[in-house]
Amino acid sequence: MFTFTIKPDGGEPFEIEASTRDILVWEKAGRDRSMSRLVNDMHMADVYQVAHIAARRLQMFTGPLDEFEKTCDLDIRKILTDESDGDDGSDGESDPTQPGP
Repeated sequence: MFTFTIKPDGGEPFEIEASTRDILVWEKAGRDRSMSRLVNDMHMADVYQVAHIAARRLQMFTGPLDEFEKTCDLDIRKILTDESDGDDGSDGESDPTQPGP
């Protein structure tokens, strides 16, 4: 789903992956939250919430969200890409159902 590098103040950076479970927890925590809104209309507050949920689940951060926001920078490394595809989500092959150039 999402791969983050967390860079805590005064600490070593670490990498986490937010899974579908983390997205589900985020969606259930508030109104009008959906995966499509997160991806297509991304707000930094939402990104921090998802990263915090994942970091807590993985026991890489134990404090509350406000502490996470105040002490950690985020680097979003991967968003919704399939491992077998390129970074753009395509497999590099042309679509046989579409006419060529």
